[in-house]
Amino acid sequence: MMASTIDLHLHTTVSDGTDSPAELLARVKAIGMTHFAVTDHDAIEGCAAILGLLQPGDPTFICGAEFSCEDEEGKYHILGYGYDMQSPSILALVKSCHDYRMNKVTGRLDWLAKEHGITFRQEDVDAL
Repeated sequence: MMASTIDLHLHTTVSDGTDSPAELLARVKAIGMTHFAVTDHDAIEGCAAILGLLQPGDPTFICGAEFSCEDEEGKYHILGYGYDMQSPSILALVKSCHDYRMNKVTGRLDWLAKEHGITFRQEDVDAL
């Protein structure tokens, strides 16, 4: 019996990964991984892209997401798997978490500009 090679916590360029969904799938296949999940931060577009690229015989893929959460005791990331990508509640949750993340980035950029005079080109801000 052949051993499985599994990674259930991978990111794409949809969040903070270095590989596009297509590049990630190619890497997963190249190393012989048998099962994998994409868990982009507060986003499901990477999973949708992977699903559109899969071919018969490719590794087993599980849709995932890494949700940013915060309560009175701290900040957390919660991994979720196997959700319905069309579910209104999932879509609303992803949008809410993504908006929260983007507001944090905007706040940090505004602080750098106000407190230190550091600004970025609009194309660099858009790339975030």
